Amino acid sequence: MQAIAAELADNRMIEIVSGVKEIGQMPLRFPNERLHIYELVNNGLSGRQALVETACNNGLIRADDKAALCSTIGSPCDCSTAARQILQHYFRQRICPGSAETVDLAEEAWSGVEREFESYENLRSKKCIGPESSPACTGARADSGIDRAACRHHCSILFDLVLQQIRRYP
Repeated sequence: MQAIAAELADNRMIEIVSGVKEIGQMPLRFPNERLHIYELVNNGLSGRQALVETACNNGLIRADDKAALCSTIGSPCDCSTAARQILQHYFRQRICPGSAETVDLAEEAWSGVEREFESYENLRSKKCIGPESSPACTGARADSGIDRAACRHHCSILFDLVLQQIRRYP
């Protein structure tokens, strides 16, 4: 936890975790969940595993779905694939499985996440913070060390946006 606190002293990390920055129309609203993901990735979990673990802890997916979601290999950005699958599982649990409404709501929510994340990245790229401030997440394992900061940042923002999209629907 001390390592995380030391990193948060860096201004780039404060803006990520504080929830003060606005993304497009949507401010970041879940600092505790973002900190939890930071900690999980710092402790060696991949971005996918951190997202799935946090989703399970927040009741978005069932514990028996956790193993299947953690083992699925996705696109080059595994964090994005995991976030999308979490939304699909969430809506499938709450609406009649297999219905067209489930697919439509999950896709609509995912479109909102993508739109808001793109706005966030565009806003971030316009700031002159430095070339290392907004690295792309490649979905590599966090223990590789190369993409740890990018993955931690990417996952935490994605999960915040997923939670916000879920709250939009009854």
